[in-house]
Amino acid sequence: MSSENTILPISPEWLNPVFLVPYIYGNETQAWYWSDDWDPDFYISLARAGFISICSDHFDGRMLLLPQMHIESAVLDWRDRRLSRSLFSAIRSGICDRLSLTLRVTRDPGLAMRCLGECWEGESWLHAPYRKVMNQLASRTREYSFSGDSPSPPLIPVGVELWSSRCDRPVAGELGYITGSVYTSLSGFMHPDRRAWNNCGKLQLHALAVLLERSGFSFWNLGQPQMQYKRDLGARVTPRKEFLERWLGAVGKPVPTAFSRFLETDLELSSLLSPDGCSSLLSADRPL
Repeated sequence: MSSENTILPISPEWLNPVFLVPYIYGNETQAWYWSDDWDPDFYISLARAGFISICSDHFDGRMLLLPQMHIESAVLDWRDRRLSRSLFSAIRSGICDRLSLTLRVTRDPGLAMRCLGECWEGESWLHAPYRKVMNQLASRTREYSFSGDSPSPPLIPVGVELWSSRCDRPVAGELGYITGSVYTSLSGFMHPDRRAWNNCGKLQLHALAVLLERSGFSFWNLGQPQMQYKRDLGARVTPRKEFLERWLGAVGKPVPTAFSRFLETDLELSSLLSPDGCSSLLSADRPL
């Protein structure tokens, strides 16, 4: 078995730079680690070190935290975002107004986590211990003012919800978190009736990118690069060394204060994704 497929144990002391840099950052073929430590502060330390963690049920009944230090990461820089012609046509046809689509970003990730569980059912890695950690971290940051008068929280969980006046639940969205000036996606969901809400997942991604850029975030960490939709969005496959150089520089910055203008607010997608604003993003005009 190659080291890329081996899962190694990890504990808080391994995040000390004395060990982290040579044995984890420097081992560029090792991706997966495991722990049964569900302390929220350990989760924060892992995230700020550059891991993205999920959850898995072990054969002995334990729920394990599985941090991954990606060999390659999908990174979206705002200048690289691009739009397919089919999605541009949908925007130009007025889909945002026709469905009365609004985007809401909230520091309460509870609804996004429920929708994720319903969307992925038995395939979801969002088990109870993971949801508990997210809720614990959310409770710590719910009162943060983004005024710049106090240090930024080390990690802020967020739920992203795309709403339509025609539906009593979000039609698309995701769970993610903010560390410094970077937003990281964890997992996304779609309404079960995907035909009725065709293109809504892609619209949500583009609207969120606009919001993050306007807020002043450095870049968007989309994690594993294998999924085609990330590349379609314009994310670039970034080797670990390059990713960590950018990540460690950005994670130490404060959370952009402008982000507070968009929180807990229903933002009309037609204002975030106007045809005039999207025309320069067409894929044919911005080749890979």
